[in-house]
Amino acid sequence: RYLFSPKKNGQVQNIPQAKRNVISLWNADQYDAPRVGGKFANLGESEKVVRGEGGQVPNGLDVTTDAFETYLVEQGIRGEYKGLVGELDALYEDTSMEEGERSFQILEKAHEIRDLIERHPLDPAGVLGVEIMEALEANGLGTMPLMVRSSSVQEDTPGAAFAGAAKTFSNVDRANVLRKVKEIWMSFWLPRGVGYRAHQGIKQKEVQPAVIVQEMVKAEV
Repeated sequence: RYLFSPKKNGQVQNIPQAKRNVISLWNADQYDAPRVGGKFANLGESEKVVRGEGGQVPNGLDVTTDAFETYLVEQGIRGEYKGLVGELDALYEDTSMEEGERSFQILEKAHEIRDLIERHPLDPAGVLGVEIMEALEANGLGTMPLMVRSSSVQEDTPGAAFAGAAKTFSNVDRANVLRKVKEIWMSFWLPRGVGYRAHQGIKQKEVQPAVIVQEMVKAEV
């Protein structure tokens, strides 16, 4: 797999990518959906059509579901995270608990998951942090305002629309990208997302967060 940068001499360049932590828009297609989410996979497919007609789609990349797993391992919290998520699923399955108490425990458990991520940085000097920042530069995204938003595997399926379940950030500069990526990971565990997944019959352990980082362009009339 490769990262693509279209910014040098107007030509798309192939830049080797050792891992699947980051995938550029120019390299994404429907087969990447399990790693980048359906939203980014569809953007990748659309970009190829538009580029084939001589048009241009705003540049972007995806911090994949693999990247989130890499983050958990780098920070040494994968076991704790998986345990908390399993406990959250167990609360939804526990029919013996009084409903008000169960709702309270669910909110508390979701907060514990967010707090766990909050307490462990996406280190700019770590392997994953460096890889993301290098990908920004390689894709020509290091000097412009960016949109940072979610694209999880469970979002926007035929039977469910997750609009607003996770956070979206606009006008993000390079220095704040890693922080916003982490905030979006955390936002998957806000009550609205947790509750909607449960309503749709989706186990919390199935959450696979991915994050889109995309160039913002000025609208013209």
